[in-house]
Amino acid sequence: MPPKQAAGPSPSAPSAKPEVQPKDKSDYQYLKEGGWKDMNHFMLSYNLRMYKDDDVQEAKSILKAFKEGDQYQWEERQKEKAQKSDYSIVKEGGYGNMKNFAESHGLRLHNGEDVQEAKAILDVFREYDRRAWEEQQKK
Repeated sequence: MPPKQAAGPSPSAPSAKPEVQPKDKSDYQYLKEGGWKDMNHFMLSYNLRMYKDDDVQEAKSILKAFKEGDQYQWEERQKEKAQKSDYSIVKEGGYGNMKNFAESHGLRLHNGEDVQEAKAILDVFREYDRRAWEEQQKK
C-alpha cells in the first residue's frame, strides 16, 4: 500500500486489540486506513473514473494487489515474531538466565558439549513454538 496520507500509529506499535490481517479488512476499512476517503477518492488518485466499468475493475485489481502485498508482509512479520531468541525463551520459561536453564537440564556452561546440548534444547523449544504458531494460523 502506498504511504499513508495521514499520520497514525506505526504497524509495530503495541496496541490494546490484536492487529487485523489485511485479508480480513473490508475494502472500505482498508481504503480509510490508507488515507483515502472512499473508493471514488482512491480511484481518482489513479486517474480512474467510477462511471467507467473498466476503471472500476482496474481499481479493484489495484486494491486487491495492495491487500495481497500487505497480507504477505503481515505474515512475514508474524513469522519473525514467532522466532524467539534464546534469551526470550529462557526468560519466558521462568529460568531467569542461561546458567539456570542449562543446570535445570543437567548441563554446565563451562563444558562446550553441554553448551551445544543447551542450544539444541532451545532449538526444540523454538520449533515447538513455530509449529504452535502455524497451527494457530490455520484456525
